[in-house]
Amino acid sequence: MQTSTMISFIVILLTFISIVTSSPSGAHHCATGGLRKDQGSGGCSCLGTVYYCAGYSNSCHQRTIGGHTTCSNGVFGDPSYKSRKQCFCKPSGCPAGQKGPTSSCTSCTTGQYQSSNTFTGNDCTLCPAGQYNNANAQSGCTGCGPGQYQGSEGQTACINCAVGLYTGSNSQSSCAACNSGQYQGTEGQSSCAACNSGQYQDANQQTGCKDCPKGKYTDTNQQTSCKFCEPGQYKSSSSSATSCTGCPKGQYTSGKGVSSCLSCGIGQYQNKIGNTQCNLCPSGRYENRKGSSSTTCRGRFKICSLTLTQLLLNTYTNFLFFYLIIFFIVAFFINLYRHLLYRHWIITNQ
Repeated sequence: MQTSTMISFIVILLTFISIVTSSPSGAHHCATGGLRKDQGSGGCSCLGTVYYCAGYSNSCHQRTIGGHTTCSNGVFGDPSYKSRKQCFCKPSGCPAGQKGPTSSCTSCTTGQYQSSNTFTGNDCTLCPAGQYNNANAQSGCTGCGPGQYQGSEGQTACINCAVGLYTGSNSQSSCAACNSGQYQGTEGQSSCAACNSGQYQDANQQTGCKDCPKGKYTDTNQQTSCKFCEPGQYKSSSSSATSCTGCPKGQYTSGKGVSSCLSCGIGQYQNKIGNTQCNLCPSGRYENRKGSSSTTCRGRFKICSLTLTQLLLNTYTNFLFFYLIIFFIVAFFINLYRHLLYRHWIITNQ
């Protein structure tokens, strides 16, 4: 009798220990609750189903939660008032970074992610354009940094922006073209560089800037065109000069955007740099050279000196030439008159 009683007690004790230490299938112990009237202070954090079980029976209350709950008598309703309670958590889905089926969760592969801790689906989500993921079992994707982009979904890396392009922020699906007046000659950059003074760029998405052509210049950065040299100035070649050169002494130019200056003409001079016109030689002076810079010009006017014989000879020659011309004119008219008289006589005598 005593033996059978002892066996029965051992069976009950083992059953009690088994219930206390075991958990519902797929669940894990998360807290211990109150004893009798003691509400207890055990807490259970769970994303799924909480099992609130008595310590000496198979009676469990269940509740689906998505956070934290207290494992005490007053929360679930006491299934067995005079016993300590055990709480178990059974997740309702796969954790973040994994996919179903729930009974056999597997990791998301590279280029994919899964952010829920109670995921019941069978497929992970592709990383969107502008983001990437190069590891398994990830709960999110990483945005491409400045200077990079990714135009497709489900990618494991980003791509550097090509020359002439840039991105200035994260998670971009394409790169932007450098504006006119700017350039970018290196891959993977987060901004474009401004063209220096003396240069310009009139097109988008360029890898360099252009020198201003002849007769033009720029004196500020980031220009889309060059300015004309002002009158009195010139620029003889295509270069990155930031200003034009004043016409030298003895030269001038009155137009804009010229590549060379003009020399002052005969009878003119210019003794200053950067002028738009030349000055006439002063009264009583002369200049028989072009490009003079002398304010007094070449010298005083000269009077030719001739001897008396030269003067008489020149006078005689001039008179002789004059009389020869008169002679030929008179002879022409005499012959014409004679010809007309002869014709008249013939007509009359017929």
